[in-house]
Amino acid sequence: MKTFNRFFTLLAAATLFAAGCKDDDPSYLTREPATGPGEEVGYLTGAGMNLSVVLDTATETQPDDTGDAQPAAATRTAPDTDAFLVDILDSDDKAVLSTTYGELSRQLAAEPLALAVGAYTIAVRSEQTIPAADWEHPVYGKSKSFAISKAQQTALGEIRCTLQNIKVTLEVSADLADLLSDDTSATISLGDTQLVFPIRDGRAGYFLAAEEVNTLRFSLDGKFADSGAPVPLTKTIAGVKAGQWRKITLVITHADKGEIGLDIRVDSFIQDETIVINGTEDVWEPVYDENPLIEAPRLAWEGHDFADPFRLKASMFDDEGRCTEPFDMELTAEGGVASFRVNISSTNPEFIEALGVANVPESFDLCTIDAANPAYTILTALGFPLGADLAGATSRSFSLAGAMPMLYNRPGFDGTHRFAFVIADAEGQSSEATLTLVVDRGSETEEIAIEWAGYSFDQVYDVTSDMQIDIAIRVPAGIRSLLVTIDSETLTPTDLESVGLPATFDLADIRNSDAYPTLVESLGTPQPDGLGFPINEQVRDQTELQFCITPFVPLLSGFQGLHKFHLEVTDNDGASKKVTVSLNVQ
Repeated sequence: MKTFNRFFTLLAAATLFAAGCKDDDPSYLTREPATGPGEEVGYLTGAGMNLSVVLDTATETQPDDTGDAQPAAATRTAPDTDAFLVDILDSDDKAVLSTTYGELSRQLAAEPLALAVGAYTIAVRSEQTIPAADWEHPVYGKSKSFAISKAQQTALGEIRCTLQNIKVTLEVSADLADLLSDDTSATISLGDTQLVFPIRDGRAGYFLAAEEVNTLRFSLDGKFADSGAPVPLTKTIAGVKAGQWRKITLVITHADKGEIGLDIRVDSFIQDETIVINGTEDVWEPVYDENPLIEAPRLAWEGHDFADPFRLKASMFDDEGRCTEPFDMELTAEGGVASFRVNISSTNPEFIEALGVANVPESFDLCTIDAANPAYTILTALGFPLGADLAGATSRSFSLAGAMPMLYNRPGFDGTHRFAFVIADAEGQSSEATLTLVVDRGSETEEIAIEWAGYSFDQVYDVTSDMQIDIAIRVPAGIRSLLVTIDSETLTPTDLESVGLPATFDLADIRNSDAYPTLVESLGTPQPDGLGFPINEQVRDQTELQFCITPFVPLLSGFQGLHKFHLEVTDNDGASKKVTVSLNVQ
């Protein structure tokens, strides 16, 4: 007999901060430090903190051969970074401080900011909202995550803000502009917003990125100056993201018969964050569609989202205390791993103290830990790749299942534990992810158990004349519903209706209806007149139930193919478990 305990609901904890961006705010600016009585704290300092802006440079809308036919846009001036808005968010995305960068830097220069131990994000932006579409209106911003450790000082370092909206310019060479009427213009739109670009304007337009990847639409409206012939042209420009510049150039094409035709050329650029701005350097790097930029490092947890806290439970450990739940990680770094920093924080100070006893610091770089490091042995046992095995790698698979027994039962630490990963490659790109684990052994209750005597719910079985389908259900909190769904390749809902059965029914709430006037009798009457299923009060609030599907087997004999019986049990606490009996008729 085999018991299957795959649970389909997890108790949600605080939502983990998104990779890449939020930071702390000096609590003394608006309120007392975000700490409670007896709560462990660390400190945010202003040491090395600097806010820089990768400026959107002068808009060059004048091709080399156009002379002075089009006005040039004014050179962009550096914004006042002291006026930039700052939010510091905790791991629940709640603001612990909202202020300006100038006030934050002044306060941190005066004294460190006390914050509760945990993960934070600082979000910086040049203004509150990004306009849907506007002329000469770049918006800058950046988010950065950091962790506060017990009695430790944390420095933010440099925060480099980049363009947050989409820049679009239109260029028309002087010789082509002379061929077009003065009222010729191009309408460029993103979704429901649009800007009309006169061909002799030269200004840059800025759009709010409605999605992660957007499509611009280009429509030319006007006519040739000499003949008055219209010049309609419609194009789409796909794959546009926030922080990119689409430089659109209207060009002349020649048809086979020699008539003049028009088309557009689109040059794509992205801001290069690594350039230090001095007012003269070009901060834009081309985006090559045929040769994509190397992607930043990526860490994936198979079958899970890092944004969702994960609750450890007793059912995830075998009799010897080993974790049976997969914690398989897949690291990809096309540019080669340069560093893999791990920052550990916890609501349980005893866990942090245990790390210290085991010579594991709260913050460390996996790439720099070799066999001579005191933490090497335990980090290897926990499953982390280390030293030369990680540095320079373009991909690496590893499992952190070995770390789970320490948190749960060896010796075990109740609380919320966060492992914030910051991974950088040799190209200077970085990404962040946080593994949030919740341990609350005192609140655990017995789980729903469903057993099929002599069989496995994971397999498909050929139907035989002597097959027994006896299901044993144990629900400590009592049954609220027992939903049965019949999913068959050949036994259609019409076929089921012919014997008085719907394709889905809840055995804890069986009632007759106009569509199924004898449903109670069909299901609840003992064999051979009915199927003999337990129904209604025989199911509701029961903590143990024997459920036999064997009487249904003869109905399948005339229907070849795969038949699935999905059983979903929900208890009075709202927890659910679902299994499937899969039968094949040859």
